[in-house]
Amino acid sequence: MSLPLPSELILALQAKIDAACDPTVNHHIPGVVSIVVDSHGAEKFAYASGTRGVGSGIPMDVDSIFWIASCTKLITSIACLQLVEEGLIDLDDVSSLEALLPELKDVQVLEKEGDSGAFRLVPKERRISLRMLLSHTAGFSYSFFHEALRDFSRPVGFDEFSGHISDIILQPLVHQPGDKWEYGVSYDWAGMLVERLRKQSLGEYFKERIFAPLGITDMSFFPSGSMKDRLTTEEVKECFNSGGGGLFAKPGDFCKILSTLLNNGLSPQTGHRILEDKSINELFTNQIPNSQISAVKA
Repeated sequence: MSLPLPSELILALQAKIDAACDPTVNHHIPGVVSIVVDSHGAEKFAYASGTRGVGSGIPMDVDSIFWIASCTKLITSIACLQLVEEGLIDLDDVSSLEALLPELKDVQVLEKEGDSGAFRLVPKERRISLRMLLSHTAGFSYSFFHEALRDFSRPVGFDEFSGHISDIILQPLVHQPGDKWEYGVSYDWAGMLVERLRKQSLGEYFKERIFAPLGITDMSFFPSGSMKDRLTTEEVKECFNSGGGGLFAKPGDFCKILSTLLNNGLSPQTGHRILEDKSINELFTNQIPNSQISAVKA
């Protein structure tokens, strides 16, 4: 049985959110939607405050549509684990991964040469696995996080938000595969894997295998007409389906995914299963080698 939150707590949460969105306060947040669900799919709290964006006069509401950016990665990981369950790929089978993503064979590692500051590309010491892609240990980064990668890409530069696949597949690694955790474009590669295995766009796969079974209607790489009317950010007209950060969604729909994962892969609302227990355990298991944990914490 799912018990409601105490009314005092609800009022306190609402007050905190309103205070964060107060336009009379410096460094306020333009708008917020906060939703809390449990493993039974019960909505414990839902509240919106502020406006849809900087300079916007349109009030934020719980049905507003957001660019959910890197929250897309969670859904891409679900898709990849579904393919693992079907026996189409293995988390540690580097040969199968390279057969589907042959571009990974030739990707090299970016290094900086001593005092000269010159860049050079050196061969990989080991091959990349799907597990590495999903745990951010493949060696990829983001140019806006990694100074050397940013400088190497000049004068044109890599723009991971351009919507062009070339800004992803032309990037070198910044570490040897498996050597270090680094947040980067590896989930875009994982998304391309799903597309090539299933011979359909990532958006089509998400809709068919994740969104429809969970009753999700307001989540897409390309917002529908009704979603566009509720956007809190500018729509991207054309882009490849970025498994690392391309989705738009209503917060309540994203919470349907969270409650399903909390319920061991079974939707508490529709009764559809999207992942088996083994995959859920894998999803919630630390994948970062012990030798790298201290570096991540630092």
